[in-house]
Amino acid sequence: MLLQNEKFRVYSINFELLKGTISLIFNFLSLFILMEKLSFTLIWISRCFTYICKFSSCFDQKSQLM
Repeated sequence: MLLQNEKFRVYSINFELLKGTISLIFNFLSLFILMEKLSFTLIWISRCFTYICKFSSCFDQKSQLM
């Protein structure tokens, strides 16, 4: 009886470790996906600012010519 109880405790600890490991892996994956989306968003924001600056400098040059 005691031996079966010890085996159950070991299985229970192993299951908790497995559950914690899987949870940790999913947390890292979700963090990686979030960082990937954030970097993609920052790249597009910087591109938009670059285009806005190019267009504004183009308008500035046209106004100086007139």
